[in-house]
Amino acid sequence: MTNTLRSDELIQYGIVAYHKAKFEEAKKLFDQALEIDNEATEAMNYKGLLCLLTHDYEKAIFWWEKSLEVKENFDAITHLAFQYQRLENKEKAIPLLERALTLDGSRSDLAIALSVYELEDKNYTKAKALLEPYLDFEPVDEQLMMTYAHIHHQNAEYNTAIEILEKLFEKQPESCGALQQIAKIYWHLKEYIKAQTYYVKALNLLPNHLEILKEYGVLLRDHIKVDEAIEHFQKMRAGQENDAEVHYLLATCYEIKKDHKPALTHYKRAFELYPMAGGIRQKIHQMEVAIKAL
Repeated sequence: MTNTLRSDELIQYGIVAYHKAKFEEAKKLFDQALEIDNEATEAMNYKGLLCLLTHDYEKAIFWWEKSLEVKENFDAITHLAFQYQRLENKEKAIPLLERALTLDGSRSDLAIALSVYELEDKNYTKAKALLEPYLDFEPVDEQLMMTYAHIHHQNAEYNTAIEILEKLFEKQPESCGALQQIAKIYWHLKEYIKAQTYYVKALNLLPNHLEILKEYGVLLRDHIKVDEAIEHFQKMRAGQENDAEVHYLLATCYEIKKDHKPALTHYKRAFELYPMAGGIRQKIHQMEVAIKAL
C-alpha cells in the first residue's frame, strides 16, 4: 500500500506513528519518503529525533545538518541548537539559537537559552534584554520569569528578583519554584526566618518535593534549631529509607549535638547506600573514636 503513496503522505503517516511512540514504523515510513524524495527535510528532521531516542547524537546531528543543506528550515536549526546546548558546545549552540530567534522572534525558549549563556559571562544587561520582550506574554511563562529573576539575583538585585518571583506566584499560585527561589534569596541575605516562611509555603504546595525538603532541613540545622532539623529529617527518613543523603544530613545533625551514636548509625547507613560518597569513611571513624572516648 505504501508504494502508492506520495512522499508527503508517507511523512504524515510517519509523524502520526512517531507521536504514537511507534518508532520502528515511523522510521520505515520516513525512509520510504526519502527514497521517493531525497530532499524531504521534514523526514530528515524526524530521523534526527528518532536518533536521539537511541542516544545516537552524531547521527541526529548528521540528519539535521543534511536537512539544512537542502534548505534553511527552522526545525533543523532549533534541533541542532538545543542538541549542541545539551552537549555543552557553546560555540556552536549560540549562533544557531540566534539564527532561530531571527526566524521566529516569538520563541521565548530560544531567548531563555541565549540569556543563560549571557548570564554565564556575567553580561547581566544583555541577559535581561533578551527576556524583556516576553515578560508581558499571557499566559505567564514560568521558566522565563524564573530565569529573569535569577539574573537579577546573580546581579545582586535581590529586591527586584523577589518582586518578579512574587508576581509570578500571584499569576501562577501553583509555582512552587518561585517560592523556593524566594526562600533561597532570603537565605543568601541571612534573613533566615523569612527563608523558613517561604520554604513552608512551598512545602504546603508540594509536601513531598525532595529537593525542597532537604534544603529546608539544612536551613533548620544551620540557622534555626538543630532539634527541629532532626525531627524534620526523621520524618523524611520514614518515606526515604534508602536515600543516602537523608541519612547523611540526619547524621550531621546528631554530630552537631555531639550525639555520636545515632550519628554513627546514620553515617554508616549513608555509606551502605552510597559507598562512593566522599568523606563518609572519615566521618564514621571520627564517630567511632568519639564513642570510645566516652
